Amino acid sequence: MIENFVPLSVEEQQRITADMAAFHAMCLSLDGTPEHKISELEREQPVAMRQYIWQRLHYWQLLCRNAFSLS
Repeated sequence: MIENFVPLSVEEQQRITADMAAFHAMCLSLDGTPEHKISELEREQPVAMRQYIWQRLHYWQLLCRNAFSLS
C-alpha cells in the first residue's frame, strides 16, 4: 500500500485543507449560517491560503447553484 503513496508539499496540503474548509463553508452558507461564522473557517487557515479559501468558496457556491438550480 505504501508504494502508492505520493508525497505532497506543504503548499499542496494547505490547498487541500483550504478547499475542504471552503466546501464546509459552502454547506454552512446553504444552511443559513451567518457570514461571520463562515469567516471563522477562513481565520483558521494559514495567512497565505485565506484568499484561496474565498476563491474556492465562490467556486463551490457556483457549482452547487448550477447543479441544483439554487438562487
